[in-house]
Amino acid sequence: MGRRRRRVDSEAGAGAWTLPEVIAALSRSLPAGPSPEIFRRAKFDRPEAAPALWRLLFQVLAPLPAYGPSTLPAPGKSHSPDMPRPGGPDPAHPGD
Repeated sequence: MGRRRRRVDSEAGAGAWTLPEVIAALSRSLPAGPSPEIFRRAKFDRPEAAPALWRLLFQVLAPLPAYGPSTLPAPGKSHSPDMPRPGGPDPAHPGD
């Protein structure tokens, strides 16, 4: 049997959330966030929760790629002179 959850009195904390509501909001806000059920399973040290949480930890802590789609010029467009070329200087364009 689970414990009963009681709401915090509105005078004690306007807009106070319960823990399940906070975990659900966290799940929605994280990149590819694990479901609230994964957090519940982790609370009880269930082994099936570990892979999802390790993936999340990796995604959150992994460095952003230096040259992602948003940093590269569009095809056919000139490369910005203040941004280094991926892979170093282009031998076809010395001085870039």
